[in-house]
Amino acid sequence: MDKNFLINCEKNEKIILDAFNSDSLHHAYLLVGNKGVGKFRFAMKMARFLMSGLEAPAVSVDLPNDDPIFSRIEKGGITDFKFVKVNDGKKEIVIEQIRDINDLFYTTSAMGGYRVVIIDEVELMNKNTANALLKNLEEPPLKTIFFLVCNNLNAILPTIRSRCFIMKFADLTPAQIKECIEMYSPDFNNEYMDEVLEYSDGSIGKALDYIDNFEVISQLNMVLDLVKAGKRDDVFNFIILVDQNDAYKIVYSVLLKKIRSESVYKKFVTEVNIVNVLNLDNQMLLLLLLEEVAKNAD
Repeated sequence: MDKNFLINCEKNEKIILDAFNSDSLHHAYLLVGNKGVGKFRFAMKMARFLMSGLEAPAVSVDLPNDDPIFSRIEKGGITDFKFVKVNDGKKEIVIEQIRDINDLFYTTSAMGGYRVVIIDEVELMNKNTANALLKNLEEPPLKTIFFLVCNNLNAILPTIRSRCFIMKFADLTPAQIKECIEMYSPDFNNEYMDEVLEYSDGSIGKALDYIDNFEVISQLNMVLDLVKAGKRDDVFNFIILVDQNDAYKIVYSVLLKKIRSESVYKKFVTEVNIVNVLNLDNQMLLLLLLEEVAKNAD
């Protein structure tokens, strides 16, 4: 597989390449778009390019597939790079994680290139964390580039936004998602491609999640038949089973999408305060919907 493969990002790649060649890179790039459209992959590709030690002028941000930087990043053997995300079991990025990246700023680049910090889902920082990051953006360290991956621009402090170069990432077309699937999951059965494309909503991340959990998801039509038959206990047992599986989030998401196509869903959301519905977690909303569908079953 081509390790440089990335789709729908050509414009933003050219922005980085041109800035690199003219020695005018911004110290922070805010990558904005819906979840799963390639922002994180773009950040990683740019990180590899900038840390590679290439000298300007470069003709492309693509690197040879055998470039040692690929394996060094995968093995964690590179000191010029920091990656921050919400820790497992947590709901937000905490201030200690931002403080931990400061060590990077007091070392020289091991490969002669730039030092790079990637923060995934930067909108999940709490206020204290955001203020700690802001200090770094106000006084950017020499030859250090931040890539802030963002799914919700409105959740970002205006003071952070104003110090970043904002790059927008569009949703992918069905043809682009199909091309990505053929690259990342070449063994996937094309018989189910239309179903995956329908669920993806322009997100290759969603499409790949769907494929990774296809065995569980393939049972959902059976579950809907149980719902329509009013067999609530059987449906509830399925939900308990799903809860014990790491795939529960994607399963709930797919099942909710299927249920939304049922006419009863529209009736349900008009009768329940929409704010309360939005505040419910997926499981509770799902159970309420299933109950409502079951009550209206023939």
